[in-house]
Amino acid sequence: MATPDLRELYLSLVCLITLVLVIVGSVQVVRHGLDLLLPDPPSPVFAPVPGPADSTATLKLPRSYEQAWQQTERLRMWRQATRGLLVNLVLLVLAGLIYRAHWRRLQAARRT
Repeated sequence: MATPDLRELYLSLVCLITLVLVIVGSVQVVRHGLDLLLPDPPSPVFAPVPGPADSTATLKLPRSYEQAWQQTERLRMWRQATRGLLVNLVLLVLAGLIYRAHWRRLQAARRT
């Protein structure tokens, strides 16, 4: 059995690294996909607790403000999950293409 030359070693390492990237990207795609399908509920808005001598703290936040904040929070979480999903889909595509190209070169180098 012939010893692998430097080119075969390089191609094998690139294939290994891209396979790891495909695995990581796949896990992240699933995670961000679940974030899109099952988003976390927004945390509640807490009004300040009134003190015994503080009469101005008894004012509560209006309901419309709380609803607007929760809507903004939902949109932020949706945007973050969508961005993560797209980034990891691009990672999967690029890593897969790089893997395929290097794997074919490695197979061709082993045949000769």
